[in-house]
Amino acid sequence: MSDGVTGMRVAIEGTVDAPPERVWDLLAEVTHVPGWSPECVRAEWIEPGGGPKVGARFVGVNRNEFMEWQVTCQVVECERPHRFGWVVLDEAEEPDRPSSRWRIELEPAPGGGTRIREEFEHGPGDSRLRWLLRNHPEWDTATVVEFRRRRLEENMTSTLAAVAASLAGSAGAG
Repeated sequence: MSDGVTGMRVAIEGTVDAPPERVWDLLAEVTHVPGWSPECVRAEWIEPGGGPKVGARFVGVNRNEFMEWQVTCQVVECERPHRFGWVVLDEAEEPDRPSSRWRIELEPAPGGGTRIREEFEHGPGDSRLRWLLRNHPEWDTATVVEFRRRRLEENMTSTLAAVAASLAGSAGAG
């Protein structure tokens, strides 16, 4: 039986004017995300000098108009320049039962540039969304989940546009 939260998915796609290696290097460095994201306000690797590799963990701080929250994430896919993925851990810190899963896939776009596909899936682990629904039983689960899904899609789309603008703005650099 579905709980209305597990399996909620969002996927977006877009193309940027840069090669996959350059895009991957930019996106896999999670400390850059707050410069583009409307929701993520801070991200840092837990290990000093850390960076993208399977098993590496990072902390993200997110904020919206309702609240601020911190999450611990673990990299589960790291294949330059094709894939970068991580899970958001709940208090049990079990990567196989995450709060959510994020994945970025990159491939050369016809005619140049890189096609980016970003995916989010809400996992079976505990999450801020589940916490809200537990603490507000008067709220309609389907309405709240759909609101969160739409907000994630808007934020992911906005972030992708900011990444594209950043890449375009640094086209002559490097």
